[in-house]
Amino acid sequence: MSEIVVDSLMLLVMLSLVPMVCIAFGAGLVAMLQAITQVQEQSLTHLVRVVVLAGVVFVGAEEAFEQLKRSFLEILSLASKM
Repeated sequence: MSEIVVDSLMLLVMLSLVPMVCIAFGAGLVAMLQAITQVQEQSLTHLVRVVVLAGVVFVGAEEAFEQLKRSFLEILSLASKM
């Protein structure tokens, strides 16, 4: 039982870590470009974050949902054995 909890928590961390790292990297690049060009437009960083998140979801959604499905089915099979 505890193995499933640990696996579920690791899945949660991995599914949230990838988008957060990509968003941080994209926002950091925009921040450097803004510092270099001295353009201080706040909405530009938010736009980049939304676009990067949409790209990550578009690219990785199928694999993420497949992993969630496997985890959910594993939990259901364990529950049916109880």
